Amino acid sequence: MSNSIVNTNNQLVNGTLIESSVMEFKGYARKTAENILEMGRVVYETKDKLKANKEDFEVFCSKVGFKSTSSSIKKLSQIGKGYLMMKSQADYLPNSWTTLYEISRLAESELTKYISEGVIHQNVLGSVIKSLNGSSKNDETSSKEAGVDGERQEEVPNGTVNGLTFTCTLKNVNDVAFKAQLQMIIQNLEQLDVDVKLAPELKSALQPLVRKAA
Repeated sequence: MSNSIVNTNNQLVNGTLIESSVMEFKGYARKTAENILEMGRVVYETKDKLKANKEDFEVFCSKVGFKSTSSSIKKLSQIGKGYLMMKSQADYLPNSWTTLYEISRLAESELTKYISEGVIHQNVLGSVIKSLNGSSKNDETSSKEAGVDGERQEEVPNGTVNGLTFTCTLKNVNDVAFKAQLQMIIQNLEQLDVDVKLAPELKSALQPLVRKAA
């Protein structure tokens, strides 16, 4: 058997393996997103049924490991409110609580529009959806504060009234593998309720090229 035939066979086998692995990975990602939607539905419905007795809802929250006033319960309740709208679009939704929370605040027509345009997909960042909701702050002005004599100076990344901050400088985000790792880091930070602010150039660099939904 010639080397060309062997190489062709290997390419076919590897191609099949890749497609199978991609489908399996996306299947698990969808299940995770659907699980978050279902958790949100339970929180929203339970909160509604116990609205006459807040103490009982606090007991429920305690038993599932949260405080009734926590940001996680707030987000899950909002996700549950948008459950019907998002359930039918689970194939295109990310498995991040924070991002799903931002998506749940969109109108159904907006959700359909952004999915068809490829703006919303499984790897979309919460900051992208936040900007669509019009709640993101200008990255340049928010990272600076007024100095003496009207001059502006960079904010020092120390403790502030709004919490602890840090900065990082990225020299090159052209590598695909690095982009994927960076997106995962950002999503993990958002799931920890960390307020992540991205410069417009970085948002653009991380925006993946995705196939438009049919």
